[in-house]
Formats: sequence, structure tokens, C-alpha cells
Amino acid sequence: MSSIRDILVDLGYENICDHGKEYRMRPIYRESSNNTSLQVNKKNGYFTDYSANIKGSLTDLIKRTLKVGFHKAKKWISQKNINLE
Repeated sequence: MSSIRDILVDLGYENICDHGKEYRMRPIYRESSNNTSLQVNKKNGYFTDYSANIKGSLTDLIKRTLKVGFHKAKKWISQKNINLE
């Protein structure tokens, strides 16, 4: 079974920092020099991009990162065998 961290790595995120209940990293779907601008909850994948003032579900983050629609994002995540709380 995949973890949220596994999903982030599969999406192409690097330098993922563990901050207790969340992961912090640089967003790869836009230009950024801030290595902690993107926060992702470890349990449910809910994300917040503080610099861009964007929030959403793990599916929203997948859509944004892969530049795909909702159905392709759901299909991508369904293939990862992940159980979100």
C-alpha cells in the first residue's frame, strides 16, 4: 500500500521535509524558490500552497501537478493502492 510520501515521490516531488503531521516541499507545478511553500497533510493528502494561496485535496494536487483533468487524476491515484483517512 502506498503512503502519501510515496505518492508525492511518484509525482516527482523531491526534498520532501517531514514536519510532524505534514510534509513540506517546493511545488513543482509552478515556479518557486521556497522549499517549504507546499504543505501536504500526511493522513489525507490535503495540501496548502502558502505562496500561491491554493488549497485542495490530494486529487486536486495530482491534477495540478500532472496537468490532467479530474477523471485522469482519480484513475492515477486509484492505481496507487492508497487508503486516505
